[in-house]
Amino acid sequence: MKKILFFLTLGLFLFSCNNDDDSIAAELVLDRGLNDAPFLLPGDYVTAVRFTASDLSDFQGRQLESVEYYLRNTPNQCEVRVYTGSTGNGPETLVYSESVTVEMEANTWNSHSLSTPVDIGGEDIWLAIRLVLSAEDQTIGCDVGPAVTNGDWIVSDVNNLWATYRDFTNPTVSINWNIRGKLNE
Repeated sequence: MKKILFFLTLGLFLFSCNNDDDSIAAELVLDRGLNDAPFLLPGDYVTAVRFTASDLSDFQGRQLESVEYYLRNTPNQCEVRVYTGSTGNGPETLVYSESVTVEMEANTWNSHSLSTPVDIGGEDIWLAIRLVLSAEDQTIGCDVGPAVTNGDWIVSDVNNLWATYRDFTNPTVSINWNIRGKLNE
């Protein structure tokens, strides 16, 4: 009797562990966890992480449903953006943009569910956070680094050119932004 009960329990356990990969929620992450936030001067910035089409090949046919980002301090304005494609050193097409200023919180991970999910197709996806600062501040979170490819993109209203944060800081700071994406199951 004990053997039958053991095998039934083992069978139920193995059955419950049998997951289909398509039913698992996926997270798009380039950072290595939270460390801090760099100081940014007053201005209008967009920080982004880029996932290339080859990074996303296993997820084609799925959808980006939410963007998560860490804020140390809250900026004057904050917006979640998603771009697709790439041209040179920047994204090609803005496909999603929504203000999150009224819902953002300091010293925590913020999550924004996209009102219109973005299809994962055969092109790059850029997850971005736009920040407007009226004074120097530490806002968007980052890890301790070192930077990985496509983990630290930034553009400002001063030069309006996309660059890695390493290049932006004359390569003295090597980090990855705390910006992540969640895909549907």
